[in-house]
Amino acid sequence: MSLKTEVNLIENEMAIVKDIFLATVNFIPSFNITDEKILPCGLRAHTRSISWIVEQVITQQAKFHALQLGITDVEFDMPGTIA
Repeated sequence: MSLKTEVNLIENEMAIVKDIFLATVNFIPSFNITDEKILPCGLRAHTRSISWIVEQVITQQAKFHALQLGITDVEFDMPGTIA
């Protein structure tokens, strides 16, 4: 496979990931971080940082809406959650 072909493949795959990410974010309204609809797997008693909470929200929403997002062959590891 040529370098140009590999670069095109990577760019196409990055576009797919970007579309999935944007679709996931569209599921998330303004929210209360203790709302179980936003974090269905919950949080541990301690929170690490705002960026960690945002990561949890996006990951949990992607997992919850996986079929709608077309995510089929992905394993979701949920460290740091109560579920």
